[in-house]
Amino acid sequence: MSILMTQLRAIFCGLVLRDDGQDLVEYALVVSCIALGCIVALKTVSDDVLLVYNGIKSAIDAAV
Repeated sequence: MSILMTQLRAIFCGLVLRDDGQDLVEYALVVSCIALGCIVALKTVSDDVLLVYNGIKSAIDAAV
């Protein structure tokens, strides 16, 4: 029974010490933070951009 426990312990320690997927998770977190920042920035700026386009449209309609 102790051989089985030793093997299970070795497998568990190997899983705990592995960091193969760590880089992928870090990159996913960075990309998600950048995407969230872009969404917030676009939501903030969208009203101002809409006002500019409506002003241009009004100026063109008035000129025609």
